[in-house]
Amino acid sequence: MDDRDIKDFARDIEHGSRVEREIIELYVDYWQRKTGEVLSIQNNGCDNSGRLLLGANVNLKADYLLNGRPVEVKFNNSNLSTFRFKSDQLNSYMKQGASVIWVNGWQTSIPVFTVLKPKHLRLIKESKTPLPFIFWGSKLCYELSASDYTWTALKEGGKE
Repeated sequence: MDDRDIKDFARDIEHGSRVEREIIELYVDYWQRKTGEVLSIQNNGCDNSGRLLLGANVNLKADYLLNGRPVEVKFNNSNLSTFRFKSDQLNSYMKQGASVIWVNGWQTSIPVFTVLKPKHLRLIKESKTPLPFIFWGSKLCYELSASDYTWTALKEGGKE
């Protein structure tokens, strides 16, 4: 919850879940346009409904399965040159063999994405040192530079 009250936290969970679902659907559309392959989306993790869950029901499983493979969705509302990845989440995704679809600039006219595959997650862990990030309750985070990744428009012509 960091410094949010329960009402703000619940609202943010609901909003984030809705955005992540839209992102995964846009990614599946992108993938079909690029390769012709149709990916099946299956909910995974603790809950993608947007409901606030009690602590015992929360886990770090990747949000979705695409054709049976675990995929997490992360996004930055603004187009950031530097962003953070929580250490405990990165470790969990590595154990799951998950990939991460990361969208930069979700609330901009042309959001872009990159896919961090398990090999990229290992490289982050091996090459960077996690540091406490005060705005997330001093949780240990890896700081990432957008310039280190290749970004692709999430949707042809930007968001509608």
